[in-house]
Amino acid sequence: MQIRASDPDVPVLFISGSEDDEVQAKTLELHGKGAVDFVLKPCGEKAFHARIKKMARTNVFPFGPHAVIEKNTRNAIARIQDAAGHWTTQTTQLTPMLFELVTVFMGNKGRLLNKTQLLAKWGYEEKSLVQAIFELRKAIADSKLDIIKTLRGEGYIYNSPDA
Repeated sequence: MQIRASDPDVPVLFISGSEDDEVQAKTLELHGKGAVDFVLKPCGEKAFHARIKKMARTNVFPFGPHAVIEKNTRNAIARIQDAAGHWTTQTTQLTPMLFELVTVFMGNKGRLLNKTQLLAKWGYEEKSLVQAIFELRKAIADSKLDIIKTLRGEGYIYNSPDA
């Protein structure tokens, strides 16, 4: 899908006149590629706006194997497994500074960002960077440092689940 090339996290609402159940099902199976919902034409204006609002409320993106970020609330929701194998959920409200850092990483999946590049894209001071990355790793349960990887002397790489 070409729309996903410019922003891989933009949600996509498909609008089609096809009443074919198989076409609708295949479209919704594209969820991993951005398809969030399907609207059959003709669609009333109120129903259309309600679907858009629903997409905005539920707009989350994966940020690691067991973490998602809710764009509208800036919550980081992480699933954490303890030594006994039990899962718990941890929700952390990201500060605007941390949310902006998440946005920079999401826009640069799989790319090495040196400190200068990261600071230029992020817009905060250098002294805040190490602490912000520490807090972000804690919020997304990145205890193994495999989601946001540090390459000593080189920079950071965000290893997206789909990068």
